Amino acid sequence: MSQTPPNQKNKIVDSDIQVGQNAHFGDSIVYNHFYRGQTVTIPPLLTNDVPVNDSHIIGRAAELAEMHDHLAQNRPTVLVNGIGGIGKTTVATKYIVQYAHEYAHRAWITVQSSLLETFVNHTTLLSTLGITEEVQRLLSAQQPAAALDCVLLHLNKLNRTLIVIDNANDLADLVEHKHFFDALHCHCLITSRNSPPEWTVVAIEHLPTHEAVQLFKRITPSPKGVIETVKATDETIKTLLSKLYFHTLLIELVAKAIHSAGLSFAEAQAMIEERFIHHQELNEELIATGKHGDSLPENTKRANIEDYIWHIFKNVQGLSDTDKDILRGIALLPLGYVIERKALKEHLAHFGIKEEVVRHLTLLVERGWLELERTEDGKPAYKMHPLIADVVKKHLSLDVVFADAYIEHVTDLIEYDNLNPKHNLFVINQNRPLAERLSDLFFEKNTEGMSELLDNIGNLEENFGFYQKAAHHKERALDIAETIFEKKHKMIIDRQGNLANVYRKLGKYNQAVELLETALSSALSSLVDKHPTIAVSQSNLALVYKDLGKYDRAAELLEAALVSDLKNFGQEHSKVAIRKSNLAMVYKDLGKFDRAAELLEAALASNLKNFGQKHPGISTIQSNLAIVYRNLGKFDRAAELLEAALAFDLKNFGQKHPNVAICQSNLANVYRDLGKYDRAAELLESALASALKNFGQEHPETAIMQCNLATVYIDLNRKPEAKVLLQAAYHTFLKTFGEEHPYTKRVQSWFPRAE
Repeated sequence: MSQTPPNQKNKIVDSDIQVGQNAHFGDSIVYNHFYRGQTVTIPPLLTNDVPVNDSHIIGRAAELAEMHDHLAQNRPTVLVNGIGGIGKTTVATKYIVQYAHEYAHRAWITVQSSLLETFVNHTTLLSTLGITEEVQRLLSAQQPAAALDCVLLHLNKLNRTLIVIDNANDLADLVEHKHFFDALHCHCLITSRNSPPEWTVVAIEHLPTHEAVQLFKRITPSPKGVIETVKATDETIKTLLSKLYFHTLLIELVAKAIHSAGLSFAEAQAMIEERFIHHQELNEELIATGKHGDSLPENTKRANIEDYIWHIFKNVQGLSDTDKDILRGIALLPLGYVIERKALKEHLAHFGIKEEVVRHLTLLVERGWLELERTEDGKPAYKMHPLIADVVKKHLSLDVVFADAYIEHVTDLIEYDNLNPKHNLFVINQNRPLAERLSDLFFEKNTEGMSELLDNIGNLEENFGFYQKAAHHKERALDIAETIFEKKHKMIIDRQGNLANVYRKLGKYNQAVELLETALSSALSSLVDKHPTIAVSQSNLALVYKDLGKYDRAAELLEAALVSDLKNFGQEHSKVAIRKSNLAMVYKDLGKFDRAAELLEAALASNLKNFGQKHPGISTIQSNLAIVYRNLGKFDRAAELLEAALAFDLKNFGQKHPNVAICQSNLANVYRDLGKYDRAAELLESALASALKNFGQEHPETAIMQCNLATVYIDLNRKPEAKVLLQAAYHTFLKTFGEEHPYTKRVQSWFPRAE
């Protein structure tokens, strides 16, 4: 069930429902940073890394034809399924190259976290579609689903488009977003180790024998190579490759390994026959599909692929300590991540690798551990296959101790402070895949660095409205802190407060209160009087009590927090302005409108001095102050403030931003008080259109706009239109909150007036 966002508490006042404002969240102001949109021509390549060359790829004609037939039969999405390393990405690469002439636009997207986050955070895709500003508006308003719908809408405007989505291995994620792919007008290929029901699937099996032989021979082609030296026939090669189950990655690795080691074909045969095929540990297990993949046991394939790969390398050639450190360092990067040589050197420096690494990289490429690619300007770049990364993790002691300095570095990269005007949420968020890879690897490790990292990941997710994921990371961050520190340690107090703020946004108020009461008790007993952390705990707890309608307790806590912050920071500090603003809104709820206005006027003056007229917090305070003045009957002053706030929000956020709709709704209520019904209707119609786009037909915020517009239509004697709106609002409130909720009853009370 959707919850009213924190600090957007809607209040029934007389005949209308007032829409609250994004005053402040916890201990911070929400900052928004946007790139100015420009008119763009949509290019053929929607992303930078669309493959254009398939000359290195052998065979797969049958699979390519099957994909093409499915897509031609109006099945817009085809899932390319197979075990790890079998060649899914290779087949998708060949398809997008071979059929490029059939499409006006092409995109290649690699999933790093969830499908939703991959699409709405793909900066190149958003830029080429010309929707960067629009999507970032929705994300900053914590409406990720609406942001994804925006991407879908603009993709569907394109003609003859092909999108390849690589590495979509999370089954639950695929099932959750099937509706997204069903609604796509473009053709879509998804590579996955999973095969969810009700999808059109093309299965990628082992290579046909003649193609497997061709691949092996191509990797060892020199006149003095092992093939010609021993005069191996296609039949003998086929026999050798059958021992590898004709698995694409294994064939490539074995061929590269024996070629690099200078083994004869006979030696290669003996090595595989004697050391691998009869290895007891390998034969006891089935082939694994890797992380997130369904188990696909095949009784004829008895070896675990990861262990098989390791045995190939261990028995064919040794690795130097530097080689191992390089592999460990690269395995810490997101799966499928391509990194330029210069950036790779900087990355490896975190692990003390400062010597010349090019020679080591060249050898690792030759032996198959790394893949060499080229950037658009021809610079060398490197990538590690996901299965190789799994092997490195399992067999080369890729542990949290080795990664410690790098974890600290990434934690700093993703640190976002709402009060720091230099912090751009969207720029910082581009580093989140680096952090999520570390989370995948070391989520269960109890170190201070991992607690910091997971808390920062959760902070980013919270700012974008991914509250469930944020809670998942912040719960683990708190668990780690409680494991490694004493009960009243400051880190535990901080983690409790941060998690409580997410619980509040999820509507888990009782859990939030429990955490915050514990955090406040610990802070009061373990920290010196007036310590800033105490004020933070008091403020966060107060906001939850405000949500629960316990205004007296909320006021008591915020008054104490304000006294503390005045002592620590002074009258003009931004934290003091936050406390005043939040306390003012509690006073408003208590009916102490004069005191609320006084505090908000002071907060507004402080923010104007600290940040200037163009700061987002200015319009928020203006809106809140206007609501207070409306309650005081000062309608002209309220209208003046709301007009200024609306002008700011329109300029900075655009017509369709949720904040604009909220401001329009509140301004309309003031104009209704002033008897300016036509202007009120105009504003509410615009606000309703925005709410329908951002929230959908059955969201409570949409219902509030419908209800308020209906009351104005009644004033204008447009009763049939009002009745339709009231019925829609009633249906939403009844479904979301139930029959006894005040919103539901309020709408019911208006039905007689619409007759």
